[in-house]
Amino acid sequence: MALTIKNNGPEDDEPAREFYGDSWMDSTTAREPKEGDEPEFNPEAEFDTFKVPKGAEKKEEVTSFMDPNYHSASSMAPPDKSDEKLKKTLISLGVLAVLVILAKILLFPSPKDLTSVAALQEEDIASTFNITFERDESMDKYIPQYANGTIEARTGKGLTVFSIDGVYSGWHFDNKKWTVYGLTIGMAVQDIPGKITFKGEKFMLLNDVLGGTSTADYYVNEATNECLVITISDRTGRIAAITYWKDFKTLSAKISF
Repeated sequence: MALTIKNNGPEDDEPAREFYGDSWMDSTTAREPKEGDEPEFNPEAEFDTFKVPKGAEKKEEVTSFMDPNYHSASSMAPPDKSDEKLKKTLISLGVLAVLVILAKILLFPSPKDLTSVAALQEEDIASTFNITFERDESMDKYIPQYANGTIEARTGKGLTVFSIDGVYSGWHFDNKKWTVYGLTIGMAVQDIPGKITFKGEKFMLLNDVLGGTSTADYYVNEATNECLVITISDRTGRIAAITYWKDFKTLSAKISF
């Protein structure tokens, strides 16, 4: 069904327009705007102009300090200091070990071995170990001997050399700075047979060079006339002193076998 609408007024000579549909918005015969007329505002058309096509949206993720993950337990947990503590502990132990070794070397140095120079003269021993021997009267009485004549002792660096009537006769020590023929001060008497390297026959004499009762084992090499005297403390059963005599006959002049 078509309706004919007539307009009254100055524009009555305009041709009639037909209206189809239930409303003006549904009409397909709306007149075209004249030149100079403002275009009608169409909200739907206007907004469609600024629509962004689907799939073209650009999303940017911004993480701020308000992000719930920013203050998570893992991010806020204090740094693990166990490795640092372990490293410091290892360094401390290393330094301590070095200090202990140095202290041992300085306070308890390895004993010097007299075996290779045992039969040499006093000046040769002094030169080998850089020792200056000085007169030591206190050691005269500690030299085990049964000789005729006057004994004279000289000491340097814990080693004592002695002479009988001015003739160099041997050496003596009672500390752990020295060792000879596989023996050291403090060695148990039962260990001596398995350790001693001096070649000689053994005999024993009672002695009191330690200010008390002690036993002296004399090892005599008849072929070379050398004698090694090992003084054993009866109280501890260990070596208390070691003495070397170049001439056993001089040493034993007062002994009747």
